[in-house]
Amino acid sequence: MMTESAADERTLIQRAGRGERAAFDALMRMHRESVFRTVYFRILGYAKGSAAEDALDITQEVFLRAYRAVSRWRPEAKFSTWLQRIALNLASNYCRDRGRRGEVIGGMEAFTLAAEASAPGLEAECDEISSIVMQSLKDLSGRQREVFIMRHFNEMPLKEIAQAAGCSVSAVKTHLARAVVKLRGALESAGYDASALPQGERRRQA
Repeated sequence: MMTESAADERTLIQRAGRGERAAFDALMRMHRESVFRTVYFRILGYAKGSAAEDALDITQEVFLRAYRAVSRWRPEAKFSTWLQRIALNLASNYCRDRGRRGEVIGGMEAFTLAAEASAPGLEAECDEISSIVMQSLKDLSGRQREVFIMRHFNEMPLKEIAQAAGCSVSAVKTHLARAVVKLRGALESAGYDASALPQGERRRQA
């Protein structure tokens, strides 16, 4: 059964598909933060300058493309999942065009600048742990980073992650497990154990 919020979103999508800009603006406000989170953390380590500024530009492009194509959206996939797929494609193109820069530009300054994009629970941890996690994201493969972002930063179900990433649920689980192993290893190398991970991460891995 469709929830009231889902029904409201469906109505907005239908109105946006008929060309109502105000309806699409409402959809953008609903999904802007999650799209920005995905893009920002995906392009860390690839930006020539400010990753946050580039992520904002890409986020705007995501919604521009969505606006142009919203009349063709079909409910087989959630609207949020459709947006995430557009975001992943644009962010991946950005990374491929620039090549790995070898370090997270701005370090904790970039993390602070993009505070709205912080993972739930991550900002409550000490700065050092947050910095390790941020720096370690660049060592994940593109797909590992994508599924980790969507699962732990945007709290998406595995099935929706698979739809957005264009792979199977089992592949998502594999990439996610490998990402967590690498991040845990980075924390342990710095003198922390698994209990130093945000509580949400530990609960999801249980």
